[in-house]
Formats: sequence, C-alpha cells, structure tokens
Amino acid sequence: MNPTVAIIFTLLVAYVKANTKELSPSEALKQKVKVQCQQEVKATPEQLKIYDNFKDVPKDDVENCLMECMYTKTGGIGADGKYSVEGFKKLVDMKYKGEENTKARKIAADCEAKAAPKEGEKCSMGRAIRECLAAATKENEFFTI
Repeated sequence: MNPTVAIIFTLLVAYVKANTKELSPSEALKQKVKVQCQQEVKATPEQLKIYDNFKDVPKDDVENCLMECMYTKTGGIGADGKYSVEGFKKLVDMKYKGEENTKARKIAADCEAKAAPKEGEKCSMGRAIRECLAAATKENEFFTI
C-alpha cells in the first residue's frame, strides 16, 4: 500500500471512530426491539414514530401492539401478560443513576396500579402502560422509557 493512501486511510478511520457515538446498553436494546416489533406488528414509518415520542399515546391497534411488543420484549410486561414492575425497574437501572433513578423507579412502581388492560381492546396493555408513562414524561422531562 502506498504510504499516502495508508495515512489517508488511518485518518479516515480515526475520524469515523471519533464521530461515531456508541449506543448505551439501554439504547442498543431499544433500537433492536424497535426493529423487531416494527416487523412483527407491521407498523408503518408514521406509526413507528410513537416509539420515540415518549409523550404520545397510541392512536390505533397497530400502535397499541407496537407498544405492547416493546414492553414485552424489554421485560415491562411479564410472561403472564401483566405489568412487571420488576421488569421496568431493570430498564430504569440500565438507563438512570442517582436521583433520576430513584424518581424513575417510583414512576415505574406507580404505573403498576394505573396500567390495566381494557376488555375487548386489542393490545390494550401496551396502550395502558404508555398512557401512564407518557403522563409521567410530561411531568418529568428526564423520563423517557
């Protein structure tokens, strides 16, 4: 390899490394689950926006199911189909430290009593959880789960 090409290549690699943000474990999990759930529920790009807009609540069955898929795959909904406060606390512990962790754990615990599925509504647990967490996000700007 020509020395000039080697130097340019080395500089390019260094530049890319310096300008590439590595995802945190919670962000990496979120992105992986986002792709899986989009495929599973066949969400359109427009419907997928709810996934990252933490103050929004589902507007249709696909969005309900997208949220339910996400919470199931990340442990927020247990194998029994119910809200898992322990699952949410694990997510909180991955993402937050210190005072934010304490507040986020309280939000997760509070939502356990508020998030109840609605009889006859498809994927209603996903909607119910998102409604509770979205309300918490509006009151606590840091909170984005």
